[in-house]
Amino acid sequence: LVLLPADFIYIFMGILLFVFGAGMGMFTAPNTAAVMSSVSPDVRGSASGMLTTLRNVGTTASMGIFFTILILGLTTSLPHTLSSAVISAGGGSTLAGEMSKLPPTEAIFAALLGINPGTVILGLLPAHVVSSIPTSAQHIIEARTWFPTIFAPAFIKSLHIVFYVGAAIVFAGAIISILREPLSKSKKTKADRKSAKDQSELPDKAVKMK
Repeated sequence: LVLLPADFIYIFMGILLFVFGAGMGMFTAPNTAAVMSSVSPDVRGSASGMLTTLRNVGTTASMGIFFTILILGLTTSLPHTLSSAVISAGGGSTLAGEMSKLPPTEAIFAALLGINPGTVILGLLPAHVVSSIPTSAQHIIEARTWFPTIFAPAFIKSLHIVFYVGAAIVFAGAIISILREPLSKSKKTKADRKSAKDQSELPDKAVKMK
């Protein structure tokens, strides 16, 4: 997903989502089987419940963490991006200052919903300030494609940070899984311990029988 530009072609996005879904399917089934087979049959119900709970908690927590990272990234880059774009369009320093105060969350939802904050902010400014802004600059700022075009680079940059953090977490999880004791070895160890315990109890049982 990091390789996709802001104006990506949907077919490429669909291919990546298909690969992602297939990968999740190939991981989830063996992972569930490994968890269920690592516990005794009498506690598999509890293990299944804990597995589902942890997956749901992880999904919810990851959404909160990644969205927080996205907002933090936009907080540092978005104000300068918006103010520079307004000044480049000829909107003046007053409008640039107001646009730079736009919260990142509002910018995200405005872009997703197709709302141009520039039009809203122009409507909130005093009449004498708006009249001082050239008409050509107002038309540029109020254009439907102006805000998404300006917002996209800052958004993509922050989104890439989210993807990199996610990739690092997945890589760490893969390393932990590799270092985990193999299931067959774990079962063999438990069986050996049980056999040794049974053998140690045989003399005691023989004495009791006598």
